Amino acid sequence: MLGSHRWRHWNSVADVALSPDGKLVASAGAEGRVVLRETATGKELANWKGMGVRFAPDGASLAVLDETGVRLLNTADLMEKA
Repeated sequence: MLGSHRWRHWNSVADVALSPDGKLVASAGAEGRVVLRETATGKELANWKGMGVRFAPDGASLAVLDETGVRLLNTADLMEKA
């Protein structure tokens, strides 16, 4: 394998989204895990169960698709939006 282990999923990558400002990258692996990382360092900020990801156009929210539906997370504090 090439690259740092920080950037790896343990299975194939199913989806990738880059925040509008380019500071965050979210990826969804075929193993059912979504990971949010700093783009510059690869540092993992959070992970959730899921299979798809999208950033809102303003970058304030991250949509995570899982088997129950779509959850919206605030990218500032990584908490689920009501």
